[in-house]
Amino acid sequence: MAFSRVLWITDLFPHAGRPYMGRWLADLAATLSRRIDLLVLSPRYRFLWTPKGNFLEWYRGQPPRAVFDGAVAHYPVAPAVPAAFYMILQSASMAWSLLGAAQREHLRRPFDLVHAQPIIPGGVAAAWIARRLSLPLVLTGQGADVNEFPKIAHLAPAFRWACRRASRVTAVSADLVRGLDRLGFPGAVWIPNGCRVRPAPARERTRGRILFVGLLYERKAPEILIAAFARVRAQLPHASLDLVGEGPDRGRLEEQAARLGLSGSVRFHGGLPHERVLDMMELADVFCLPSRREGWPLVAVEALAAGLPIIGSDIGGIREIVRPELGRLVPAGNDEELARALIASLETSWDRARIRDEAAKFDWERIADRYVGVYEEAVAAYGRHSRISSFGPRPVGRG
Repeated sequence: MAFSRVLWITDLFPHAGRPYMGRWLADLAATLSRRIDLLVLSPRYRFLWTPKGNFLEWYRGQPPRAVFDGAVAHYPVAPAVPAAFYMILQSASMAWSLLGAAQREHLRRPFDLVHAQPIIPGGVAAAWIARRLSLPLVLTGQGADVNEFPKIAHLAPAFRWACRRASRVTAVSADLVRGLDRLGFPGAVWIPNGCRVRPAPARERTRGRILFVGLLYERKAPEILIAAFARVRAQLPHASLDLVGEGPDRGRLEEQAARLGLSGSVRFHGGLPHERVLDMMELADVFCLPSRREGWPLVAVEALAAGLPIIGSDIGGIREIVRPELGRLVPAGNDEELARALIASLETSWDRARIRDEAAKFDWERIADRYVGVYEEAVAAYGRHSRISSFGPRPVGRG
């Protein structure tokens, strides 16, 4: 192996205030930590005060260090502005606050590589830190950092700057790989997010139970699902809908459900521990993901691992996961088509063992193998081209 110690930089790693955020990163870090020395740096945002209801409340009382199944994470304090903490400021805050911790750890025992995800904001910060430490850089595109942020005028230069300095770039879906190609960065490697496959459940599923897991906001389109569910209930009175997740639209969605006369059959659970979510998947009949935009929805892979057929939008990574024997695809934003697909799926006898088998290809050990291969390539490429990025044609230090 051409390396032994890797530095991860990300703002998505779980922490005390949001222990369920980025759980897939903790699982991947834990798997990699059994093979290599891995340290995670993730910001612990602070301001002079914390306004009630502001995102900074998530970081209140957060310890500076945590261990997730053997993966060590440090959380250096990073400055934040409650009312206007835009992505470019977040990138600058991460770069400034994490550099000192990275330098100290690098002096204690040198790193061989820096890996960051998503590309904005973490990748921009990591590009600067990797340059200061003279280390190769690997970036991973997760979704909006490739599909949306490069279209924003003040973020596009930062995105290009980071990608030009990467020895290797990966993306969690083939759709994102194509997106990077269109943006002028060909050669990205597809490595999907993985999942843990639990033993087949012995409990009986609840007939007609539809499950949604995700943030309650416009991008995930939960309002489309509730509108579709009203149509489902008109034909299948026994059907029920469980929505797991937090988000700014919860109040509006509860009002929508009440207005449609669905208060007794639609349940809002808020954020739940990861193991509890997996338990709910094993009891549900169908999983629904009506998103308007997606990178690689790990929750869909976890649904497969629980034997759940997926009814989802025909977009991005959902399209890559769902085949006819695993579920149904519908146009995004169309509640009528979504209702038809849900009704048909609830009336279908699915081969749940076949669905579970599909998830085995996303086992974390297999995913970790692929990242180790990319790390080895990045270290080798950096050694051959210490002044030129092997991922893009442009010299380091320009643009």
